Amino acid sequence: MLAMIHNAIRLFCALLLSITCFGCSDQTFSNDAEGNFDALWTILDEHYTFFEYKNVDWNEVGNRYRAKITTGINSNELFNLCSDMLKELKDGHTNLISANDVSRYWIWEQYPVNYDERIIDENYLNFEYKRTGGIKYQILSNNVGYMYYGDFSTGIGEGNLDAVLAYLASSSALIIDVRSNGGGYLTNVEKLVGRLHQPQNRTRTQCVL
Repeated sequence: MLAMIHNAIRLFCALLLSITCFGCSDQTFSNDAEGNFDALWTILDEHYTFFEYKNVDWNEVGNRYRAKITTGINSNELFNLCSDMLKELKDGHTNLISANDVSRYWIWEQYPVNYDERIIDENYLNFEYKRTGGIKYQILSNNVGYMYYGDFSTGIGEGNLDAVLAYLASSSALIIDVRSNGGGYLTNVEKLVGRLHQPQNRTRTQCVL
């Protein structure tokens, strides 16, 4: 009955962005409520890096939530219990994924939006911009290059970057806009920053938002 949670925890090990996770625990856990809970707790215990920084007593958290496991608890109830435990970390990149839900701590949803794509497109880009590999780019009227990368999950190839940087080469400065970006793959970020760090591009990067 708890196969959904068992599979979700396996997927969690691969998708938890704030963990330096090079492999899940070597321990074997039973496929029941207690076993699945302990598997999740152990993954965090062994790989999460911010307990001390956030002043979180993970042992205390685990004991408190494990005590809430009742006889006959179903998969959805266990999922909600594990989700509540993860929220103790107050980490927007810590998610547990199941077939019917994704646990999340999206505190930023409570704050005003600071990015409106329509305003940028209409007032700065005049709806005239180029797009490749998840990057939207254009040279503004003051000869400042503008590059918007709104999703680090969207891959960018070397050919994409060749095209973008060649087009922006005549601009006097460069704005890199990453507002409203929910995160993604570090490899994409490293690829972009690595190209901008090259000597021919380094002095032209004036503003990063």
